[in-house]
Amino acid sequence: MSHRALLVSSAFFLVLGGFVSTASAQTSMQRRAAEQEAEEAGEAIEGQEEEQQAQQPPSDEPVEIRHEEEDSGDRIFVPYTVHKPGLRFDLGFGGGVDVTRFGIGLGYMYALGWEVTTLGEVFAVIRGGIGPDITINVDENGFNGIATFAVARAHAVGTGVGGFGVELGGGGGLGRGGFAPAGRIGVFLSGRYFEAGYFYQIAPYRPDWIAPHNVGFRLHIPIFREYS
Repeated sequence: MSHRALLVSSAFFLVLGGFVSTASAQTSMQRRAAEQEAEEAGEAIEGQEEEQQAQQPPSDEPVEIRHEEEDSGDRIFVPYTVHKPGLRFDLGFGGGVDVTRFGIGLGYMYALGWEVTTLGEVFAVIRGGIGPDITINVDENGFNGIATFAVARAHAVGTGVGGFGVELGGGGGLGRGGFAPAGRIGVFLSGRYFEAGYFYQIAPYRPDWIAPHNVGFRLHIPIFREYS
């Protein structure tokens, strides 16, 4: 009986050992499978994050670069054309006549200009053009003459500080003393919409209405501005 019991015990422990070994092997396989699934899940998450980053809109780097360029103080010339009708006021004196002449008229100029910008703001305006001026002259005795000139103008104006301009014209007129050709050259202080300064009139002979020395005021009204 003891010999049979020993055989039975041995068989029991062999079976138990096999069962334990099998269970351990299955547990190890399950652990390795779980670890592999976790690795695959991690790789899938990383792939999704990379795909999301690829689908995101571009960053703001170009804007930052643009700001750096603007902060560098670079200035940009913006060309445009403009029509400038306006008013003309003149005060003439000299020429051997003790009478002050007053002139009032209309003018027009077609101009090509450039706006100088920095940091998105207009820094200065440079403009030049040509057009006709017509002026009626009077003095203390009444109507004195009417003059027509083709006038070329150019001026540069800084924002908030003003500027300067030049005027060069040629033409003539008719009045007391008959017809006379004349030319003019002047220097003006300039704003965005006006000019005030001095001009000298040149003539081969001088009817009363052609004053050599003149103070002039020009009002410009820019319309139909077109940017290139």
